[in-house]
Amino acid sequence: MYFFTFIIAALVLATLASPTKKGVHRIRLTKPLNQKRSYVKDVGDETLYAGPLDLYYQGNITIGTPPQTFLTNFDTGSGLLWVRGAGSNSSDCPGCNPSKFFDSKLSTTYTDLDEEEDYEYGSGNIVYEKSKDTVHFSDMTLPNVTLGLVKAAEGLDGMLSLFGISPESNFLRAAKKAGIFDANVFSYHVSFVDKDQKAGDLVLGGLDTEHCKQPQRFHPITNFRSWWQNKFHSMGVNGKVVKTGPITAITDSGTSFLLLPSKVIALHKYQFKINETLPNPDKDGYIPCSTKLPTLDVVLDGVTYSLDLKNALGQKSDTKCFLEIADGRSQIILGDPWFRQFCVIHNFGDYSIAFTNPK
Repeated sequence: MYFFTFIIAALVLATLASPTKKGVHRIRLTKPLNQKRSYVKDVGDETLYAGPLDLYYQGNITIGTPPQTFLTNFDTGSGLLWVRGAGSNSSDCPGCNPSKFFDSKLSTTYTDLDEEEDYEYGSGNIVYEKSKDTVHFSDMTLPNVTLGLVKAAEGLDGMLSLFGISPESNFLRAAKKAGIFDANVFSYHVSFVDKDQKAGDLVLGGLDTEHCKQPQRFHPITNFRSWWQNKFHSMGVNGKVVKTGPITAITDSGTSFLLLPSKVIALHKYQFKINETLPNPDKDGYIPCSTKLPTLDVVLDGVTYSLDLKNALGQKSDTKCFLEIADGRSQIILGDPWFRQFCVIHNFGDYSIAFTNPK
């Protein structure tokens, strides 16, 4: 995962040991209000909420019995659910309160699998102890979910937890086996903050029929283990084809920016007549917020999807903005701006993905 927001109702203890009944479940998310934006450095019926910096879409989950609550990031670009463990190294998390880390000794359903592993992301890495415990969020309860109890983390901006929902994630495998969803599908769509901080929905177990139009086409993914990955035929700007395929691209809710090919970045620079597409603390890389932005056009299986780049416009002030775009070189990642344009529907039954417009 390269870059990487839940309010969860408390569940009565009597239900914690048994899986949730089959259904469709909506999740409410928030965004941190006090976290600085992290720039891309490496290649590599509830409501979602967002904070003023539009950083990570996060929310609360609970783990263990009795439940302990943690702020987590639902990430389609990774497969592991992890949480910082009591006694872990918090040097990379100066704003974290170690007393809020997960204490496995307090959970009667916790099982230590006696394995230590590491996991690398585009922005950092973790070292964790492999374990199992009961996980709860929204109105779902799922026992014996494999998770990582983090001992050390580096370069992850002080996150307390990460919930991986890549095609073969531990959670999705467990949910599929337990049959807790009406369908092996989840829908994800977010937007910029409005005055009430509303920003979208995550729906597990079915389509978001309230906020998203019906999908017209599902596209098979090309990597069944790691990512929601497709091979696009072409990519361009305002109808001008800049790069032809096959172009491998990953759709990743854990990445804040769009990582695009160098040729596409170069065309952006030309059209905007600016020296940089990303702001730099030491240079003036900002553009007027009133700048008229083009579309990013991609073709997948004969279908053209056009992303209005206003969805990739980050706001520094009322007048100064910047593009949430970085040079991906050999990597193309469609991050949060893509999810603001489209409802992204992930089918982890037949491993396919659909992009449809919000209502």
